[in-house]
Amino acid sequence: MTVEPDMTRIATTIGDASRIRMLMLLMEGRALTAKEL
Repeated sequence: MTVEPDMTRIATTIGDASRIRMLMLLMEGRALTAKEL
């Protein structure tokens, strides 16, 4: 059985500008506080 990612849900989640900014900050690999995010 192959499990496929739900692309609609993923696209909806990262479709928001504030969420994209948060993901970009997390991908930098630095430790950040919740306030910094």
